[in-house]
Amino acid sequence: MRIEFILTYNSKPQEMVEYPFVNPILKDKETLFQFATAQLSDEEKQELVKISSCVLIDDGNFEEPEWYQESNGKLWIENGVLS
Repeated sequence: MRIEFILTYNSKPQEMVEYPFVNPILKDKETLFQFATAQLSDEEKQELVKISSCVLIDDGNFEEPEWYQESNGKLWIENGVLS
């Protein structure tokens, strides 16, 4: 499985990144946020306003957690903090 992130910043162009992953990163919003921002500088985290994500499944055998479905895979950030 892979997960794709679109990182939307306040004052710079969007970035798209893709990583292989295992289910535990979808445990909750905070875990996904930590995973998605692990490679970002503190400055970049402060500039983030939204993280959109999409799970890419190779074998078709995966069920998204309820919180992920309800949020449509989007995380909103304010001043570097998940809101």
